[in-house]
Amino acid sequence: MIMNIKNNKMKTELKNFYNKKDRAIQKIIQEELIDITEDRYMSTYGFVSINKLDELANWVLGNGKEDSWEASDDCEQIQQLCDAVKKGKYMVCSIHGLKYEDDIDVRIDDSYYTIRDINRVIDDFEYGSLSPYKMVEKIKEIIS
Repeated sequence: MIMNIKNNKMKTELKNFYNKKDRAIQKIIQEELIDITEDRYMSTYGFVSINKLDELANWVLGNGKEDSWEASDDCEQIQQLCDAVKKGKYMVCSIHGLKYEDDIDVRIDDSYYTIRDINRVIDDFEYGSLSPYKMVEKIKEIIS
């Protein structure tokens, strides 16, 4: 019985932490209107510094406190930060064989705007402002 109470309390505290973390991340993104610079980076630290993502990194990669994270897998961590800003918008990859130190490439996914625009057309159709024919025509226009 006592063990159940402790487990339930621990689950509640963990749930509250993650809810707090999610709210903090959303607040940072909304207040800052974050737009990540497409560029090549040397490390997670450089990416965070150049894009002024210190507070977001503390929440996404750490426990919410200042300097609560360390760089480890740069590509993975940068992708996590990009996904926190806008899931599916940015691609992060390592460029091997370059003589440059900036070997982590961050760019907007080529299909991001296509998918976004198609979703808008579908929304217009669902809300009744487009006929099926017009919807198909607009989608064809987007993908051509």
